[in-house]
Amino acid sequence: SAPHSAPLSATAVATSRSTGMLAARSLTMPPPPPPRLLLLLLMVLGSLSLSVAITSTVKVNVTGSGGAGGAPSWSLASFHCMPQRFTLKTQPAFNAASARVVYLRPAATGAGGAAETCMTTGSTSSTTYVTGSTFVPDPADLAAVNGSIALLRGTGCRFSAPDDDTAASSVFASWSYYVRDYVKRVDAAFAAGAVGVLFGEGVDGKLPEMMSYYPSPRPVCNFEASQFDALLLATGLGAAAPGTVRDVGVNTESTFLYRPSDDLVPNPPITYLTVNEPWKEGGPSGLAFPIPAFTATFNPRTHPGLTAPVVVADFVAGCQTNHYADCAQNCWSLPGGAGAAGPFAQSLVGKIAFFVVTRNVGCYETFNQWAILAQRAGAVAAVHGSSSDVDSWAVPGPYLTSDDITAPFFSLLKIHTDTLTAALLESAAHPKHSLQLTTPALAGGAGPTYFVESSKQYGPTPLLFWKSMDDHFFCDAGQAHFSPAPWPGLLLPANITAAITSASASASASASAS
Repeated sequence: SAPHSAPLSATAVATSRSTGMLAARSLTMPPPPPPRLLLLLLMVLGSLSLSVAITSTVKVNVTGSGGAGGAPSWSLASFHCMPQRFTLKTQPAFNAASARVVYLRPAATGAGGAAETCMTTGSTSSTTYVTGSTFVPDPADLAAVNGSIALLRGTGCRFSAPDDDTAASSVFASWSYYVRDYVKRVDAAFAAGAVGVLFGEGVDGKLPEMMSYYPSPRPVCNFEASQFDALLLATGLGAAAPGTVRDVGVNTESTFLYRPSDDLVPNPPITYLTVNEPWKEGGPSGLAFPIPAFTATFNPRTHPGLTAPVVVADFVAGCQTNHYADCAQNCWSLPGGAGAAGPFAQSLVGKIAFFVVTRNVGCYETFNQWAILAQRAGAVAAVHGSSSDVDSWAVPGPYLTSDDITAPFFSLLKIHTDTLTAALLESAAHPKHSLQLTTPALAGGAGPTYFVESSKQYGPTPLLFWKSMDDHFFCDAGQAHFSPAPWPGLLLPANITAAITSASASASASASAS
């Protein structure tokens, strides 16, 4: 812990889980994308000041419905998306107060049809697997998209592959098929002259994620299917004739792109959560002690802090897979939102969700997806219990997200993950009490510091060693610089405190009488 008593000159921002650092799915083409569990550190160097972004939510604003006569059905609607990596945070051609947009639909679909089909291939066991789609853009849309932003829907095909398909990255083969189809669609838009892409997921319930588009990053922002459908309705392009251009009422000034250098660590980088064990002695309400925690870069800028019961956020079995088709069938289709459990095995309403993931949850891989899902399920905060030691512990990110995250998200070291896990098991033996966590108040996206200031010199402090009223003593002890700044001290048990108070009162009474 000692190295963390000083400001960090370089801190890792992790986009996904595992040992604290996991890369987003890579879209390198060709060869086929690497496995999804490729480690990637996005190093943030220099200052620990906050990102210049005031909000972490990325959105497209639309005025009017695009209906008959151009009469708007609402004054303003916002649609959230997940930005992809780019060299700039904004680009004039893509980020505009009045953007020009075209719906690039599959050929021959007309007003909402579905001409494209899923491509399949056989295997040695004569089983058929879905490996792609027959997407070809409508010629009229393709001609109109030059100089415009393309609205582009992903495929509804449910990609599948055998576990032993080593030609396409083993168990991640189905995801490589999804990536190939994604790249094919996005490349078609840019080849036709599009200045950017607003991409809608083709399967309901799938949350958009940040995918590294190499070798040449481009302005792309990915939407949930429901958000993309609403965007098509708001612009009027979903039912418009092929080749229709909407050039009024679409504002993409807040459709920020993700530049890693903007994803800066909160200052201070390490805050603390307070563990409350009400069934133990140690204070008026039980034992309470702080544990260090990283604050996610996508957290709300301000939050008052709160105290709530802790519950382990277990994903249902249908989400614990790396197969795209299984996710679509058994995980993404689960109803969520409005406090529904969604992909979780238990209710999170009013609780702090504790993510201790020991198995693959390939359907939802990134930290911000966990934060969004927990919040939609009614959680008031979320904590990632990592398996990392101090050398590989990383700040959860990225700071840009596809939804408004108001419930704060924190990450723990493995030793404190184990502490919280043990406390949860112990609390089960005390049904009248529940393990509680207190989250810190956030200002500017950061909480109060956990560590004391390393620039100060601390002298000895007295410790009380107690056996009985007749056998106790004080001893001066030195103070470590990596000790927690908020530590309240451990109190004597209540019965001993009462005995001291009684003895003191008796002594005072005797002195007065004499």
